[in-house]
Amino acid sequence: MNLNGWRNLESGKKIEILREIVHLGKLKLAREMLLEMLGDGDLTVKEQLLVSELLYDLKDYRSASYGIKKVTILNPDFELASVFLFHSLLRDGRSEEAYAEMRRFIEDYPENLSEYPRLLDEMTEALDVESSD
Repeated sequence: MNLNGWRNLESGKKIEILREIVHLGKLKLAREMLLEMLGDGDLTVKEQLLVSELLYDLKDYRSASYGIKKVTILNPDFELASVFLFHSLLRDGRSEEAYAEMRRFIEDYPENLSEYPRLLDEMTEALDVESSD
């Protein structure tokens, strides 16, 4: 498939092809193609999540956080997107931004909490184990 053929494909088909490219181990190519999709800006929320997830899997946490941030801007009450952004920022070494995102969601949408309480419990347990060693 030539580059024009790729650009003319629907986003869903591109993601399907990209998953196969990642599976085949062509990580550099996959990353370049994912970044191009992310820059296009015409992805649905679901597609934005999938592209960000693939970038995260490729350990490109900065690009993943950029993509998922778009989702949280469009859907600020979407907890899974907020948690995903938290993890992406944390993995990228931006802990202050990660915890600011967590605080934003907990303060603004306490009625939507389901994942953050579980995450906080896990973090507390991990700290308890570390302090008992």
